[in-house]
Amino acid sequence: MKNRANIPQDGKRIAINGDWELYYRYKTENGWVSLKLLHKNSKSKGNYWFGFNGNRLSRTKDRYLLVTKYPEIEMWVVKKLLESNLTL
Repeated sequence: MKNRANIPQDGKRIAINGDWELYYRYKTENGWVSLKLLHKNSKSKGNYWFGFNGNRLSRTKDRYLLVTKYPEIEMWVVKKLLESNLTL
């Protein structure tokens, strides 16, 4: 099986949950944090990109796909981000 998930070179891993890894990439000028979520053993989509503004995830296609297919992982991501000390 091909591993479609790539660890971002500019990222910092902030959480792990089984085959899932959450990476912080950078903060934008408008206060959003760029994030990448990897599903390391996915047979289809392994990379999910979205932002976080300190309260909620951005409304992107990847977030929609995540909520639709893995709602428990989306809740885990939000929980970890709220617990983290990311500078917003």
